[in-house]
Amino acid sequence: MTNRYDIHTIDDVAQFFGGQRGMQERFALSQPAVSHWKRRGIPTGYHMRIALEVQRAGLTINPELFELDEPLAGLLNSWRASDNGAAA
Repeated sequence: MTNRYDIHTIDDVAQFFGGQRGMQERFALSQPAVSHWKRRGIPTGYHMRIALEVQRAGLTINPELFELDEPLAGLLNSWRASDNGAAA
């Protein structure tokens, strides 16, 4: 079975943004806030921004990180496919 997503975990999100320090700087977060994300999940106010930045990089993100239901999950990662098709 192959993985469908490039980014699977909050640790992967942190790595995408340059580690915990990168996340702190990008989102003006304290170190405890980043640790809180790892325990409790990504706050909804950050979902769209993270998803768009990941998509702009040409990557996909596991929608379970955002606790999305199936229809929204499909939409999230379809942006990448539609952008790649539009560029052709």
